[in-house]
Amino acid sequence: YKVPWALWSFTKDEGRDDLQDFAKTFRNRAWERGLEFDYPMEVDWPRHAYGCFHGGGSTHQLAYALRQDLHRLDDSFHGCSGIPLLFVLLPPKGTDGSEMLRMLIKAVSETDLFGTSPDTRLCRFATACACVPDYDQKRRKTGMDQTK
Repeated sequence: YKVPWALWSFTKDEGRDDLQDFAKTFRNRAWERGLEFDYPMEVDWPRHAYGCFHGGGSTHQLAYALRQDLHRLDDSFHGCSGIPLLFVLLPPKGTDGSEMLRMLIKAVSETDLFGTSPDTRLCRFATACACVPDYDQKRRKTGMDQTK
């Protein structure tokens, strides 16, 4: 069984190649531990939620933006068996709003039913979040390299 998954990032300093490299390392480390992850359905910054979070949107606005991005992501997983994993890279611990963002992602993606009718209901995602540390001057490592 291959685990369906996607990778989102709310970090500012990493580029697309860094995210792709992280996804590859993630899959390899999982394989070493006996877990087989499929190729990620998406490796990206969530368009609406990223802009809202870094633009200073309210908690209510961020929850709405997360729902928009999750609806779009849910379309990518259409037809998948099992519950997909959404792995989210967060700003460093202590960054304004970082803990609130983690709690909101967990609440919206795992427990929010997004409405009561089948048309507005979204499948649930299992989520895992990791804070990406700031650049380590002493070891000369990026936050992404430290997270791997």
